[in-house]
Amino acid sequence: MEPFRLSLYDKNTILSFSLCFFLFLIAPGNLTQFNLTYFAPFLIVVIYKNSKLRSLGLAFSTGLILDLFSTLPHFGLLSLNYTLTMAWIYNLQRHFFADSLTTLPIMTFLFCSISSAILAALMFAIEGVNIVSKDWIAIDLILMPLLDAAYAFTFFILPPFLISRLLKKRREPA
Repeated sequence: MEPFRLSLYDKNTILSFSLCFFLFLIAPGNLTQFNLTYFAPFLIVVIYKNSKLRSLGLAFSTGLILDLFSTLPHFGLLSLNYTLTMAWIYNLQRHFFADSLTTLPIMTFLFCSISSAILAALMFAIEGVNIVSKDWIAIDLILMPLLDAAYAFTFFILPPFLISRLLKKRREPA
């Protein structure tokens, strides 16, 4: 029996975006206490499937979509944040195998942590507001990225894994 193989190179970018956008639209009404970075798994898939320039463009576009729905006072802040985060994290892909079950959650965690740090720096640079504290570090740099990684695993890794196991069991003779 062949082991389950998940490759981020094989992920469908449009399907990944659609799932993230759907969850982005429906989840906030149901999970108001969790502010997940819904598009992070999509952007990680983008890293493994596209050039750096195209990845930066898709990160900017995704941030722009979020800016349209955002209540932040500075339009373009999220698109700048996502573009800077993508520029920073893009080269990390060479340290993680595309076909590992843990790559998407780990890279999602890193993306979300770096994004939070960049957003804090941008808020300080633009508004002079310093949000860095022990609680911010614990929540925004560790806890929420862990939840984002769990979200990536639950919605992008677990369903294909379970479906492949179910299909293998059906094919095996009794």
